[in-house]
Amino acid sequence: MFGGHKGPLTRSPTREALLMAQPIRRNSGAVRAYSDQLRVLMSQLAADPLDEQKSMALVSHIVERRGAAAQLLNDLQAHALGVSC
Repeated sequence: MFGGHKGPLTRSPTREALLMAQPIRRNSGAVRAYSDQLRVLMSQLAADPLDEQKSMALVSHIVERRGAAAQLLNDLQAHALGVSC
């Protein structure tokens, strides 16, 4: 009566499908990468607080990536609702 799927899949899921199935993992990885780089830059600046290049690198990282970081965090929080910690 209904023409539904009746058997094993003949194709593997596409890479895009696998990536779409992992939004929390993908977003948390991006947030982690941003945070890790931020920690590295802060540590370098703490070791030499008068180094102008290190200071500019830290400021640039924050300013240039703040929109992307905020969006990643919002997406992560939206997908994590209802997920137990």
